Amino acid sequence: MIDININTPALLFPAITLLMLAYTNRFLSLATLVRKLHEEYIRGEKEKNILSQIKNIRSRINLIRYMQGLGVVSFLCCVLCVCNLPWLDHCCKRNICSQSCFPAIIHHFIAA
Repeated sequence: MIDININTPALLFPAITLLMLAYTNRFLSLATLVRKLHEEYIRGEKEKNILSQIKNIRSRINLIRYMQGLGVVSFLCCVLCVCNLPWLDHCCKRNICSQSCFPAIIHHFIAA
């Protein structure tokens, strides 16, 4: 049986924060690109693919928002797990730790 101590969920903290930073940088670069394409569209450079590019980038931005939300949920679950570890029995520890990993796993599948 795996012994779950405070180090197990604490290992996720740096990984989650680095992922959040990467998603924020990706979000900001895509938002800048949408603004640039929108300005081109307003100026009259109405190529037929500009609107499709904006739609595609908008869907990518929404995916990044969902991944950021799942990262926040995963971070909060890790905090809950670390705060409650001293008072829980072994079965509950394993369940809470696995539940704190679940949002992180989902947002990795969305990113792929």
